[in-house]
Amino acid sequence: MKKSNKILILIISTLFLFTACGSRKNFSNINSSSKKKNQIEKTSQIVKKEDEGKKSLSYKQYRELYNLIKNNLELKGFNQVSSTDGETLVAVAKDLTFNKRNWITLNGKSYQSTQDTIFFESKDKKTLVAINFAYTPNFIGNDIVFYIPSIYKDFKINSNLKNLTDFMIISYKNLIINIHQTSSTAIDKDITKNFTRKLEKVIVENKAKE
Repeated sequence: MKKSNKILILIISTLFLFTACGSRKNFSNINSSSKKKNQIEKTSQIVKKEDEGKKSLSYKQYRELYNLIKNNLELKGFNQVSSTDGETLVAVAKDLTFNKRNWITLNGKSYQSTQDTIFFESKDKKTLVAINFAYTPNFIGNDIVFYIPSIYKDFKINSNLKNLTDFMIISYKNLIINIHQTSSTAIDKDITKNFTRKLEKVIVENKAKE
């Protein structure tokens, strides 16, 4: 083979090698870029979902959720006997609200009440459970806020009255909900817990439909 032909073959081989390396590098860069883009999109979706979960309920959404709970909350052995339905306006001394408002309403002046109660009475007329709602402007989160210790057994209170009331406070988004049981004989803590479980179930099922 002539020397000139050998040189030509060497040049062509070298060019082919560089072209192949360059293509492989470009493909690698494209693949890497695509992975980064997908990761960014996934992260963005996660953040968006978390942000949506942290959104406070509007007053309209609060009223809709309240009505949903009122129409669906049930516990065996109890009858729903009364509810406020946003129609009860409560006036307070302004100093009790850190000087914010005179009425427990949306802006302290309107007729849009930010508190409601649904009452349930046991069929034997010995126990009353009040589900109290408070609408606030601030996002709190979904959690149990407070649960009274078991019949005050750790408290040195020499009174039978300590056995007549029980309550649990939970939060949902920007709502504070108090499940308050009173009894003419002795409270049953399972009643408070079961009302809370039923309440949370209604809320969760409603959230899944949103």
